[in-house]
Amino acid sequence: MNKGKVLAYRPVMHKNIGLLFDEEPNEYWENVYSITDVDQNTFFPMEAIADKNLLKPYFNAGLLVVRPNNKVFQTWDTYFKKLSMDPSMIELCKNTSEKYNVFLHQAALVGAILNNVDKEELELLPFAYNYPIFFEKFYGS
Repeated sequence: MNKGKVLAYRPVMHKNIGLLFDEEPNEYWENVYSITDVDQNTFFPMEAIADKNLLKPYFNAGLLVVRPNNKVFQTWDTYFKKLSMDPSMIELCKNTSEKYNVFLHQAALVGAILNNVDKEELELLPFAYNYPIFFEKFYGS
């Protein structure tokens, strides 16, 4: 990781439960942003490599490089617990797509990163990092 950077990341592979950058948040993401107190003014576009969509921040939890003195992991744990125990999120996850429940950990990660790291302190890792073996089978070259 380059000097002056706090966290290196890859975006998610495809949109999945994420939001297009110009899309208004749905009820799920409104709740996530509210419960984790995310300032939507901190958003910046991320390109999902599989479908080339520009998304609102949605980090791949499979690989993160984080300076240890940063509180990203502690905050991530706190946010995940808050989200998974919030009655409105429980109800929403139960009554909508199962994916919302499955990827709640990545939703919590959005708040943990955006609330602890300035955009200038983030480093986008090259595509070759966290490259899944099944990528070409599912998404082509």
